Formats: sequence, C-alpha cells, structure tokens
Amino acid sequence: MACYYMNRLRKETAKREPIIYMAVLAACIKLLDFFIPGHDPIRIIYPAMAIVLEGMAVYGGFILAEKRDRGFGYLEALFVSLSWRMVFTAVQFMTLPQSQVPTLQSLMKFFLVDSPINSGLIYLYIRFIRSREKVEGEMITRINPIAAVVTLALSILSKWVI
Repeated sequence: MACYYMNRLRKETAKREPIIYMAVLAACIKLLDFFIPGHDPIRIIYPAMAIVLEGMAVYGGFILAEKRDRGFGYLEALFVSLSWRMVFTAVQFMTLPQSQVPTLQSLMKFFLVDSPINSGLIYLYIRFIRSREKVEGEMITRINPIAAVVTLALSILSKWVI
C-alpha cells in the first residue's frame, strides 16, 4: 500500500521528492507511540527508521526505473525490497546489543522469503493499478487536503485509543 500511495504522490506532483516527505511523515506518526506509556523505545525507533528507509528505497526504485527508461517492474520492486532491508539489518548489527541482533534464521526469512514475496506483491499491485488507470483513461483523482488532514488526525487519535 505504501508503494502505491508513494507512486500516486509522485504522479500527482510530477516529482519524486515528496516520496521522502511522505515516508518521514509516516515515521513521525509512528514516533507518536512515545506518548503512550510502557512502550519499548527500540520497538518505536526501529520501525520508524524502517519506514524512512523504505521510502528512500522506493525513491531509488523510481530513479532506477527512469534511468533504465522503463516502467516500475519486478527488478525495481526487488531493488526496493532488498535495499532497505540490507541497510536496516546493517544498522541493527551496528547499534543493537549482541543479545538483540537478529538470528541467522530470522535474517534468512527476512531476505529470502519476505523480500521476494514483498517484491511480487508490489509488482502485481503496480501492474494492477497501472492497467486500471489506463482503462479509466489515465484519470487520477487529486489529493484532497481536508481528507489528508482528517486522516492524519484520525491516525494520531488512534494511537491513544489502541
């Protein structure tokens, strides 16, 4: 879903940079968990960092697609999925205590199972959306600022309710 919305944002603005802004905003929403007592900081900081890394990877995937002068395909989706995971894993190994570093088994699942499946889902979703947009005559609805603010407010409110 995040890749879909980042792609929509890129199309709406005709720029790639808002992808990074969207990722930072989503990470900031995740950081609101600090206002809920009893949360482990690692379970807040690392997911927020992963969100930003994913946004940067999607940004890079679109650059790669444009440099190759083709659409966003499976190779770009695989690049997105693997690149943020590699950087995230490196950061974990450099910053976490030895007792909290991921095991070899969890890393193999993270890279060899989760990544190709995630890449396939991103690819299929983008293909589905692209074909749907062509059927609708390339009509893309504009982002409604009021809906965006209401969604943000509901997201923030849900942090205290859940």
